[in-house]
Amino acid sequence: MGVDADRIVGGVGKAVQAGVVHGGIHIHGESAGSGLPCRFGQVPLRAEAYQERALSGLDAGCVVLVGMGGAGKTQVAAGVAQGAREAGVGVLAWVNAGSREQVVSAYMALAARIGGVEREPEEAVDWVLGWLDSTSESWLVVLDDVGSPADVRGLVPAGTATGRVVVTTRERSSVWRGQGRSVVQVGLFTEEQARECLGRWLVDQPRLLDGVDELIGELERLPLAVGQAGAYLSEQEMSCSEYLERFRERDGRLSELFPDGERLPVGLDRVVAVTWSMSVGRADEQEPAGLAGPLMHVLSVLDSHGIPMRLLGAWPLVQYLSTGRDALVGERDVLDAARCLARMNLIGLDGRPGFEATGIRVHALVQRATRELVSVDRLAVQVRVAADALSAVWPRVESTSVFTEVLRANAMAVIGVAEGLAPDPLWGADGHAMLFTVGHSWGSVGQVGVARDYLARLSERSVRILGVDHPDTLAIRHNAAHWRGRAGDFAGALDEAQSVLVDRSRVLGADHPDTLITRNSIVRWRRLLGDIGGGLAELQRILADRERVLGPDHPDTLVSRNNIASWRGRSGDVMGALADFRALLADRERVLGPDHPGTLTARSNVASWRGRSGDVAGAVADLSVLLVDRSRVLGVDHPSTLVTRSNLAHWLGEGGDAVGALAGFRAVLADRERVLGVDHPDTVRSRRSVVYWEVMVEEGE
Repeated sequence: MGVDADRIVGGVGKAVQAGVVHGGIHIHGESAGSGLPCRFGQVPLRAEAYQERALSGLDAGCVVLVGMGGAGKTQVAAGVAQGAREAGVGVLAWVNAGSREQVVSAYMALAARIGGVEREPEEAVDWVLGWLDSTSESWLVVLDDVGSPADVRGLVPAGTATGRVVVTTRERSSVWRGQGRSVVQVGLFTEEQARECLGRWLVDQPRLLDGVDELIGELERLPLAVGQAGAYLSEQEMSCSEYLERFRERDGRLSELFPDGERLPVGLDRVVAVTWSMSVGRADEQEPAGLAGPLMHVLSVLDSHGIPMRLLGAWPLVQYLSTGRDALVGERDVLDAARCLARMNLIGLDGRPGFEATGIRVHALVQRATRELVSVDRLAVQVRVAADALSAVWPRVESTSVFTEVLRANAMAVIGVAEGLAPDPLWGADGHAMLFTVGHSWGSVGQVGVARDYLARLSERSVRILGVDHPDTLAIRHNAAHWRGRAGDFAGALDEAQSVLVDRSRVLGADHPDTLITRNSIVRWRRLLGDIGGGLAELQRILADRERVLGPDHPDTLVSRNNIASWRGRSGDVMGALADFRALLADRERVLGPDHPGTLTARSNVASWRGRSGDVAGAVADLSVLLVDRSRVLGVDHPSTLVTRSNLAHWLGEGGDAVGALAGFRAVLADRERVLGVDHPDTVRSRRSVVYWEVMVEEGE
């Protein structure tokens, strides 16, 4: 309906056992709404040369797989999940649990998927845990890569007669024991398993197994290292003895590779560092020569659970990889470099349709070894390149698709690496655009609580790094107040917005456009707290100031007129609102043109208030014409086009055509699920409308 001028400001737009996972079962989005079976998340496929592990206790209601990095915990969990999927389990949820935030976000999406209703974080967690505890449906939830018990306190479901939980973690805390949980240790390969793994890599060249036992001993039977060695042996057609000789030579020169000798790894970390350096060196020698290494360095700061294939063609990454070359590298060259890394078992690569969002996987230990082998200054450059690349591929229209979920996870991984450096490379004279984008992204797909918490933390960091008066700090505080209010804390949002107004007025001046935006935000929160009359008067003052400072035809001035018209309608003056919107439409057509999105929005508002005034037939007629124009200008799948279709279905129903309304909402629901995702707030609203009009049609019969 109406458009709120309280816009977001600042920056937006500005495990593996014998190798890395190759691909995965993409099962996000198979269920529609509350239908079952529900498939949520992506279960990794088994690694190449995978070895079965004889582990007792896997059939318990809650299994905690504990072991060092590279031991194969994720692979064991994936085997359990794939077995459950093949058995037809009702709900299968694979949750990347690297942080508490990730788990809560997943539960919010899962609650909307199963229950069909969007919920706030705490409510979503309670709903999911309650549903799992009481349902008669079979289910399996996997929480993969939990950092510590504290990260998932209160988030681990209890096993039931029909449901099971699998947790993977490196943390060997005694807290995991008790409450009916089965703690299963996932350790190193046995000598027989390591020998079998290398034998599978060299199945067609058994002569190359000469010296296998001594090599296994040097690799300390770490599954990840054995897998990397196997790929190297197979690709190079090299014997185990020759590999061992090169391994020991590289190990002796390891101190030369590290920029800081004090950070030299020991034990199994050293084994991974040596096998990694050998494999990435070989990959870098392959055509296109010299690209695999730099690409690996950028991938090392992203999310190990899945990196979008689209990132390989991002302009900032292409520019970085072209540094020092005579000509610009092409996207195909970057993809070929990724294939070199995959052949050496350094990354998993799966570009099949449906897998692009998480088509690149890198083991966390490999990432760490990569980061430790570069200087802090170079790592800072790679962090900025990764952030620039993510910003370059981030869609302008947000959705709850796997792609945008993965972008947020990758952004948080980059932020995590950046915060461990001094100075933080994402903060210079101002904050990196990606920092703003992440918060807006979470909020735009309905996860307003997550957006609120993220921006509150970002605000604190901006104050420390840039200072309280920096424009970016003020913008972040404004956005933090916005999402605080959107999360339901109107009073808190009002207090924070008033504080921002004081500082923006002092730093930027009372007439600065950003100051006027914050004044507009304050009106919104006052209205939601019940101050109707005072809000309209303040909006009129803001309009007068915008006309004086920006001019009567400035887009912000026109937005103020939009808000005043909407306020009149909400206050009960429907005909006054309709007259205001008609006048605004005329001016937007004159200033912006007939096809400008703002003009099309004004036409939508005129149609809606025409319907509210009692002219339902007129609203239907206006929306029918608007639908044609929005489809032509924005495209049939644009969210605003889908809004027009939804509004058209609504007014058809209000006009007495319940069957037409139901058909319209069903069609919109199907397209919103496809375009925006099944968990998007607009999709959830469409689902509710379908249920409502189904009842209306039944009662009409």
